[in-house]
Amino acid sequence: MEQRVSIKFCFKLGRTATETHRMLVKVDAVSKKCVFEWFKRFRDGKEDAKDEPRFGRPPTNTTPDNIERVRRMLADDRRLSLRMIAEELKISLDSVSNIIHESVRKRSTLFQHYSDPATVLRAIPKEEFADGFQQLYNRCQKCIVTNGDYFEC
Repeated sequence: MEQRVSIKFCFKLGRTATETHRMLVKVDAVSKKCVFEWFKRFRDGKEDAKDEPRFGRPPTNTTPDNIERVRRMLADDRRLSLRMIAEELKISLDSVSNIIHESVRKRSTLFQHYSDPATVLRAIPKEEFADGFQQLYNRCQKCIVTNGDYFEC
């Protein structure tokens, strides 16, 4: 999701898909095909960086009730295995894994949540944004040159 917002930001700045891919490949491992696909969507007027709803059977075990039950079980004992939770709640192992990775951990983040990341990114002046990418690139280069022994306070 963050990569899509970065792609959208670069699109709004007037960068090409190739330039955006070069910038992002230095920071994240995003494929060129993915960048071009999202550029096409933004060019076609799609504003939302979220995935489109997909066809198929809707999830049945990742209900708000099951999410809350998993959350409570983990709050009581963080050492529970996925298998133990699945057996207790009588839902599949995959459903428990999805609930934990997509719902439970997402809410326990330490970072402040912004409802619209695009608004936050638009508030950053272009020069500061470019400078931030350059600093990140420089730090990565230092880390590569020192075989991972680079440390900065």
